[in-house]
Amino acid sequence: MVTAIVPAAGKGARFDSKKKKLFVLLEKKPLLFYSLATLSNSSFIDDVILVVERNNVTAAERLIKECRISKVKAIIPGGRTRQDSVVLGLKKIDPLCDFVFIHDGARPFLTEELIKKVVLALKKYYAIVVGLPIADTIKKVTPSLFVKSTAKREFFWTVQTPQAFKASIIQRAYQKAKKDHFLATDSASLVERIGIPVRIIRGEPYNIKITTKDDFLLAQAILKTSNKELYHESTK
Repeated sequence: MVTAIVPAAGKGARFDSKKKKLFVLLEKKPLLFYSLATLSNSSFIDDVILVVERNNVTAAERLIKECRISKVKAIIPGGRTRQDSVVLGLKKIDPLCDFVFIHDGARPFLTEELIKKVVLALKKYYAIVVGLPIADTIKKVTPSLFVKSTAKREFFWTVQTPQAFKASIIQRAYQKAKKDHFLATDSASLVERIGIPVRIIRGEPYNIKITTKDDFLLAQAILKTSNKELYHESTK
């Protein structure tokens, strides 16, 4: 059994909009719709747990109903941080759950092919992240912004979501982080802390996270120029 947790409780402060970022319309659908629809339509995902800001629960329920997104089994209020929100999502997973997908609600261009790649990798590894090798030269700088050194870029990747884990491992990782008062920017970092190897597989260039207005403009361009069907006919 595979459960997807979608953390979508962020404030979206850098987006600079009066309307909550995940409910801003992207080509006539709320931004949040796209990732939820792909997960719900995936043959590899059994159910979805959506974590949103407390005052967005009603709006999320309306979105799920109006867009007929069938696999969302729970919509719950999030915590103070993304990490807290994932913990709350983990508390809602079924005891029979084998693997947990964690995917940002602000990454609308998740594909079935990428989900499939992650699931197949989980047959061999217990912790998977997706990402892309860095193409630019990486410089380490001093606090005063002078170049200190140049890194070997072949050893550096940018990391995306989904990140997927054996359920018992990700639960243990979050429990350990809570006990140690350790805060990380992604789930994989917590798994690394408990000594579990994390395998990275190649993600997709269009799997961007919408953080700023510029990201949103890029997302609009991607939708207008892409020939891919990004969500199932039944959810239109």
